[in-house]
Amino acid sequence: MQAQTDNEISQIEQTIAEGNLSDEEIFDSYNGLMWDSHYQGKQEQALSCFNKGIAFAREKKNIDWEAAFLVGMGFIYHEWGENDIALTYFDNSIKLLDGKGIYYREAYAYQGRGCYFRNLNNYERSMEDFLKALEINEKDRARDKAAKEDYSGTYRVEVSILNNMAVIFANQFNNEKCLEYQLQIKKIMDDNPTTDFRNWKYVVPNNIASLLIDLDRYEEAFPLIEEAYKLAAEIEHLDFMVSGLIRYAVYYAWAGKPKLRLQYALEALQVAEKSDVPRIINKAEAVLIKAYFALRDYKKALYYANRMLLRLGDDDDDNEGNWKQLQFVYGDLALIHAALGKPDEAENYMDKFVAIVAKLSDKNQQNALEEMQVKYEVEKKEQAHQAEISRHETRQAIFIGSLLFTALLIALLIYIVALRNKRNRELAEMNATKDKFFSIISHDLKNPAIAQRDALQLLLDNSDKWDKDALANYYGKLLKSADSQVILLYNMLNWAYLQTGKMPFMPNPFNLKAALKSDIALIQNMAEQKGVTFNINIPEQTTITGDDNMLTIVIRNLLTNAVKFTTAGGTVTLDIAPIGSGFTISISDTGTGMTPEQLQNLFCLDAKRSTTGTAGEQGSGLGLIVCKELVEKHGSTLNVDSERGMGSRFWFEI
Repeated sequence: MQAQTDNEISQIEQTIAEGNLSDEEIFDSYNGLMWDSHYQGKQEQALSCFNKGIAFAREKKNIDWEAAFLVGMGFIYHEWGENDIALTYFDNSIKLLDGKGIYYREAYAYQGRGCYFRNLNNYERSMEDFLKALEINEKDRARDKAAKEDYSGTYRVEVSILNNMAVIFANQFNNEKCLEYQLQIKKIMDDNPTTDFRNWKYVVPNNIASLLIDLDRYEEAFPLIEEAYKLAAEIEHLDFMVSGLIRYAVYYAWAGKPKLRLQYALEALQVAEKSDVPRIINKAEAVLIKAYFALRDYKKALYYANRMLLRLGDDDDDNEGNWKQLQFVYGDLALIHAALGKPDEAENYMDKFVAIVAKLSDKNQQNALEEMQVKYEVEKKEQAHQAEISRHETRQAIFIGSLLFTALLIALLIYIVALRNKRNRELAEMNATKDKFFSIISHDLKNPAIAQRDALQLLLDNSDKWDKDALANYYGKLLKSADSQVILLYNMLNWAYLQTGKMPFMPNPFNLKAALKSDIALIQNMAEQKGVTFNINIPEQTTITGDDNMLTIVIRNLLTNAVKFTTAGGTVTLDIAPIGSGFTISISDTGTGMTPEQLQNLFCLDAKRSTTGTAGEQGSGLGLIVCKELVEKHGSTLNVDSERGMGSRFWFEI
């Protein structure tokens, strides 16, 4: 029962008190009241409904209902920010259901805890719970099949679990892996056309279309764009319809059809205005601005940019939620005014653009630092807690030992000292690692950002003086600088995930050659642009067992470094050769090589981190540290052979 007002809630409670409802209706009423109270921001009332509901479930000795209330309150406490209490409710529901054969509710409980860990960025624990939920759901399906009962509901549960797993990879910017899960969901839906998948039939095509566009696979995306829009139009879901029309506009921009692009952008705005929701209207107008700009209709582009700016408001701290959209509007306005021959206005909006980019950068860095600090504090408290437990256990052992042997007392005292020293060393290492990482952030993120800002200023000052070739050359340099900074950010994120345990290690058999296909194409292009020969020696059968995401990160980083330190006319070679039951993976180059001192400090976080590439490429050296740790996750070692002026070879066995 979806009670929306206090009066309706009171009426439902009165009906329950009169005893005119069945047990099932009473359960539904308490459960609905609990959630409605939560959504209305009435915490005390939500807790009251929970307490009444769970007392009723226990009175009826219905474990299914009791677990439903526990999982529900787990979600609610998590949304209230009471994470410790939320975890207790999830754990209690799982303990209650263990071995009871109530598979549907047990899978739901594991899903709930998986979402809890995912929202805390603990992806490894989250994945464990989602996999457990899948396993339990399979048991539920097998039992229903054996009993010849309807098991279509288990497919809905499986789709929900797989989507939650896909979100993990989306959060890690791994669109390829996220797409794999979404395609798996679509196959389940296509193979079971009689099953009612409810909202999933609208959501999944949208997800797949967006992922294919993000991966620049436009031809594959187009049928999904059509399917997603058709489904959204059938139920007149305005937000989904606007998203679909925007995807049409993006597709036709890629296809080089600017008039069709404008047509769909205008239609998107018409639908968005029916919703009267600012967020949806902003989404449509942002695409329309770019469509008019591409057609050089700068006045109309300016009109819609000003409309969007007026709706978004100022970029003050109270309006932080709109900063990201304001960033794009300021950038568009700078370009539009420059195209209209108004350099003063263009410069004004470029200043605003640079200022808000700096704000967003500061905010992102602050969030990352705060997250690391919280992780550090939690680990420190956990170590202190474990140390206290150890001291308590040790005191008991000393008391018992003193009654038996004096010699045992001495041995235990020595053990306590050693344990304390070990704890102190661990805390000191954690502090040192934190300080080193903060140093990298302050140096390698701040300096390129300042350099890019200065470069943009120089570009504005000379835009009316430089010819097209000079501007194109300068844009290329800016793009190369931005690419270097993106690589640094990815390496920092990967390293942070490793240090905080948020990068799950999920080894599976996979074809390494197929997994490297897109990365090899990217490196081949980089090498060609630099005049470097790229040799590839990979056998057809390269099935290995490992984490495909981690190993592709390693090989991509090593190949990028090899091209970076090789001059035009040189050679970079990727060689994968079978050895025993595995493979040796080797990346070699004929580049600058390294001195013995550079080799010694290659994997030291506190040492000088990098040298400039042969074409002026910048880096932090953090990528090699990430590679080393990812290889070690597989029980292997990253080896290096190098000599100054004679090139380098990085290799490992898997």
